[in-house]
Amino acid sequence: MEMETAENQVWKREHVFIGQDFSSKEDCLRFIADKAVKLGLCNDSEVTYEGFLFRESQGPTGLEDGFAIPHTRCNAVVKSGVILVKTKEPVEWESMDDKPVQVMIALIVPNQDGNNEHIRLLASLSRMLIKKDFRESLKASGSEEEIFHILSEVMN
Repeated sequence: MEMETAENQVWKREHVFIGQDFSSKEDCLRFIADKAVKLGLCNDSEVTYEGFLFRESQGPTGLEDGFAIPHTRCNAVVKSGVILVKTKEPVEWESMDDKPVQVMIALIVPNQDGNNEHIRLLASLSRMLIKKDFRESLKASGSEEEIFHILSEVMN
């Protein structure tokens, strides 16, 4: 992927939120949708939230070992982005290992994603999440700055 200008970056330090507290997957997805609007990735949090729910209805985005990659492609998205949320306590989430999720790496992509950016992002994240040391380092980190740097190696 060619180097993007700071303006077009899909992954920025302010896209990391740790120590969050949610009672449900829906609360978490709503939080991500609201943050996506505040960060300038989307222009409508309700449409973005509905996009996440629609994707969840197609099959679980929960992986294994406490990770999920919720994603949406919807008309509210004005530019692609990745938002990472790490919760204080695991959240009930349909996952491959039937365990709750604590780290959500949300992909937000415009509906008319002509260059299939979401597939490239999903593929590189999925490859990294297979690696136990990568998962452990994300789970062990208590710093937004550290998490930003860990994921930056994957995103760039």
